[in-house]
Amino acid sequence: KNSASSSGHLPYAKQYELGDEPQRKKFLDTFKDFMEQNGTPCLRVPMADNTNNIPLDLYKLYREVCRRNGMPEVNKNKSWNEVAKALNIKDDKSAGGFLGSQNTKNFF
Repeated sequence: KNSASSSGHLPYAKQYELGDEPQRKKFLDTFKDFMEQNGTPCLRVPMADNTNNIPLDLYKLYREVCRRNGMPEVNKNKSWNEVAKALNIKDDKSAGGFLGSQNTKNFF
């Protein structure tokens, strides 16, 4: 059974199941607390690729952007498609724009 809703979102709790990196749980707990404290609780996250049923992995998105020296550098270098590739999101023209908007929505 597909756990994505008809709107193309997954429950936030699914983020914990997307990998076993040692810092994942701490990051996701901190992010969730931060969003709740700011009145914008993160209850669901979008699918990065509905066709291939790939959820947007917020932890990996954050790590990949940090690895490239932050969002201003990713924007300046137009590296969103590289970030998409690192997240195993199909390479198309909209992937980079989608990730840029999700990064802004979730982390700024």
